[in-house]
Amino acid sequence: MKEIGGYFELELGKTGNRYHTTPYRLKSGRASLAFVLGILRPVNVYVPYYTCDALLEPLIAAGIPYTFYHINGDLEITSLPVLQPGELIIYINYYDIKRAYAEVLSGIYGDRLIVDCTQSYFLKGNGKAWFFNSTRKFFGVPDGSDLYVPRGYELDEAFARLPVNTNYVTGHLVARLKGDTRTGYQFFKENELLCGIGVGRMSTLTEGLLSSVDFVAAIETRRKNFNYLHQHFGATNLLPIDLTAVSSFYPYLLGRQIDKKTLWENNFYIPVLWADCLSRQTGDVFDTERKIASNLLPVPVDHRYTAADLEPVQQYILNNCLYESN
Repeated sequence: MKEIGGYFELELGKTGNRYHTTPYRLKSGRASLAFVLGILRPVNVYVPYYTCDALLEPLIAAGIPYTFYHINGDLEITSLPVLQPGELIIYINYYDIKRAYAEVLSGIYGDRLIVDCTQSYFLKGNGKAWFFNSTRKFFGVPDGSDLYVPRGYELDEAFARLPVNTNYVTGHLVARLKGDTRTGYQFFKENELLCGIGVGRMSTLTEGLLSSVDFVAAIETRRKNFNYLHQHFGATNLLPIDLTAVSSFYPYLLGRQIDKKTLWENNFYIPVLWADCLSRQTGDVFDTERKIASNLLPVPVDHRYTAADLEPVQQYILNNCLYESN
């Protein structure tokens, strides 16, 4: 029997508006990867060295061995591994500028390829390989990930056994809405930790919040911002750029390392992505990956901003970061 009366709940969208069509909606990118690993039970997984340690967590938790591979300056695999029985390979669609390459790899590896789309939310699966994203890295929601599976895989029963996620906090979302970013950061870090624990389905809250998102407008704004920065940075960017990308960042790769603290001091919060590459200890040399991690400026271009908002940061970078001062 439904309760009658009392205080109101949070008003969530009930339109059913969704961008992704897969029925497999999990709590995080790590949960999606862990779910796939539990289904396939690989004996070894090839992973890019240019990644964060969060990608490795599901492998370590499951006791699955992994092997790092090299990428080149175009963010493509230097030497394609020949997979042995029971082996898989993970490739990241970096900044959503490697869509075409992910499609090429899908043709080579098929259902033994897992495409990490945590930097490319709007890329849908192609029915050949496994694709997963991370919703909270693109929108103001506490959790979420969409998992696309290759044709021929039926995972409804296994998915139905997963609990709906209730282990999250929203203080950072409310604080940011009120303009109190500093206070919200502690909640943000707490929620990041919660997203890494266990495998579960997307929360009811995130499902509802996504129903109110204008995905078409979000895509259009992100592309406009991406193209705006490329007009200014493209001539000096060491990365080849796909202008169809729908990213959260414009990846501006310079030939030298920039002290991001100077950017932060000017309220330009350019993140340090995948600094794990710089401290990770392996028996191999990954100079290209380390240089990219050190020298790349991921400039935010998401749908919260306009070109006018981004003009100060692009001018600051061009005036202060291109060349070393005497």
